[in-house]
Amino acid sequence: MYYVYLIKSKKHNETYIGSTNDLRRRLSEHNNGMEISTKRYRPWRLVYYEAYRSEKDAREREMKLKSHGNAVRELKKRIQRSLKNGERGLPSTIFRKNGAGFTLLELLVALSITVLLGAALTAIFRTSMAAWQKGEAVTQRCQPARIALQRMSEELRSTILLSTTLNPGDDINFHGENDYNAYGDRLSFISLSNSNLEKDGANLRADFCEISYYPDGTCLIRRTQTTNVPDGSVETGGQPAELALHVKELNFSYYDGSSWQTSWDSATTLPKKVWIGFTVQADVAPAGTEKKEEVISTIVYLPSTTSN
Repeated sequence: MYYVYLIKSKKHNETYIGSTNDLRRRLSEHNNGMEISTKRYRPWRLVYYEAYRSEKDAREREMKLKSHGNAVRELKKRIQRSLKNGERGLPSTIFRKNGAGFTLLELLVALSITVLLGAALTAIFRTSMAAWQKGEAVTQRCQPARIALQRMSEELRSTILLSTTLNPGDDINFHGENDYNAYGDRLSFISLSNSNLEKDGANLRADFCEISYYPDGTCLIRRTQTTNVPDGSVETGGQPAELALHVKELNFSYYDGSSWQTSWDSATTLPKKVWIGFTVQADVAPAGTEKKEEVISTIVYLPSTTSN
């Protein structure tokens, strides 16, 4: 290759235009004082160059720039920032301190590394975004179950034991049934509610609420029956309603002060605390894979109460 170049003195406002077949060597010669016409204006820096395959084309371009004022003025206008501010041009015009420049191979390697790094960062970003979206979907799907868990905890903390006039001595005010169905356990109890009811146009106040929780395979069911006088059974009557969707399984455990039990039947004693666990199923799963599940749980401390 043959080059037409423009260099500028670092200490004087002088420029020089020349041609060569080796830019590195030629710049080194200028800075080492081997060119009489540029020796006194050392050191020099390369500002601009053009590359030609033909030596004749390079020589003609050099002569045109040296002999035609308009041509050199147009060139200097185009590269005025590089001339004025000493800005470095493209990477191909940058020279190291020892006068050696970057080769085309080095530039291609650097460009390839940059592209690979960009691709890697893009892949990492996409993977992170997919993981975040997946986690966000699981969180949103579990949110109703978490709200239901909070409500269950509040109602359990209001559990009371009391005797009724129906079948005295046979009452079961707190009944935890293990393996109630294929989807888990059932818990039934009496809670203070102070709910307003309406019967025959009259407003009545119910002081108690019989509550049951159990799963049906797709959601969590809450059965309630408000009453002034409990009927002696906490598992019958009332109205069932969906409390939370996507609950695949519901489990309870009961702590008696020394160990955890899988069931509880008592009209006289409450457990010290109750463990509640939900299994929430993911919405969809890729073909050929199992649906993923999320387990959420809590422990509720009950009031220390015994029935008289």
